[in-house]
Amino acid sequence: MEANVTLKELTRENIKKFVTINNKNYNADAGIEAVLSDKKFYNILEIKYGIIYNFDSVKYDTVDKLNIDFDNIIEARFFNKNTEVDVRMMDNKISGNIFIDNGEKELFIDENFYLRQNIENNYNKLKVKKYINFDEDGQAYVFYLKPCELLKEA
Repeated sequence: MEANVTLKELTRENIKKFVTINNKNYNADAGIEAVLSDKKFYNILEIKYGIIYNFDSVKYDTVDKLNIDFDNIIEARFFNKNTEVDVRMMDNKISGNIFIDNGEKELFIDENFYLRQNIENNYNKLKVKKYINFDEDGQAYVFYLKPCELLKEA
């Protein structure tokens, strides 16, 4: 089965393509760190949530409330239902992926994971999709796990 998703390396060129598809009025020429630090970038792409793994903490909230500090980030995942920007810092260089669920005909499993209660925002669950593909023998495997939404549930 052919996957109906787009998975691209997080590069300046791919960010520009991604922005052009979604909003022609955003200037992505500023450089990858400047773009990924700009909350307007996530806003125009309708990316609502983020999880940031820092050296000293793990933060999760809506993107507009998160502090994006590349001097402290190990990994960050910014996401909505269909899109994810996965950012990793390695040797002071940014790498990662851009993932887009193009909808229709994709096999996946929805799952919720409990989060440690965060008194700053009360999110206590993370909804994820596990995308399924098949190897040459027909055996199913998870080829991508994407966060979709932070939830506040009693």
